[in-house]
Amino acid sequence: MEVLSILALLLLTMVGYSSGATIAAGRGRSTAPGLLDLGLLLALWILALLTRPDLGKWQSVLIWVTVAAILAGFLTRIRIGPKPAGEPKPKKKREGSWWRSSWEGWKSFAAEMGNYQGRLLLAAFYFIVLTPWGLMVRLLSDPLRTRTTSSSHWTERNTFSPAMEEAKRQF
Repeated sequence: MEVLSILALLLLTMVGYSSGATIAAGRGRSTAPGLLDLGLLLALWILALLTRPDLGKWQSVLIWVTVAAILAGFLTRIRIGPKPAGEPKPKKKREGSWWRSSWEGWKSFAAEMGNYQGRLLLAAFYFIVLTPWGLMVRLLSDPLRTRTTSSSHWTERNTFSPAMEEAKRQF
């Protein structure tokens, strides 16, 4: 249960961050996370994990989702600036009930938030998992055997048997 509450804290903090950035960008105006967003999200995750014992398991989720949404909204508003002034668009009258129009609005918001969150999650995975893995492989292994310990580049091969049976078994 402890691992699940930690995972919920981290993932819901990212949901708060991506929803705050999406709301601040505005309807129909997409934004993509940058390196600053990734660094801020990692800092929020560290702070959330450090304050979790003092705040409690589930209270910390609510607090850090809210803090992440506010910080992401503020950062996004600064980064993209105000909306350009233009002709006000007439509001479209959506057909159907209030429930139907709310559902369509939610689907639009969820798609924009999912786009932002997917990019943020893949960037975090790349920098947290793949980059250290690639550095370790690069520094600790030699798959192409380019590091030589001897003065010769001679590679030993298995001896060739010129028997007719060996020639028949090529495939």
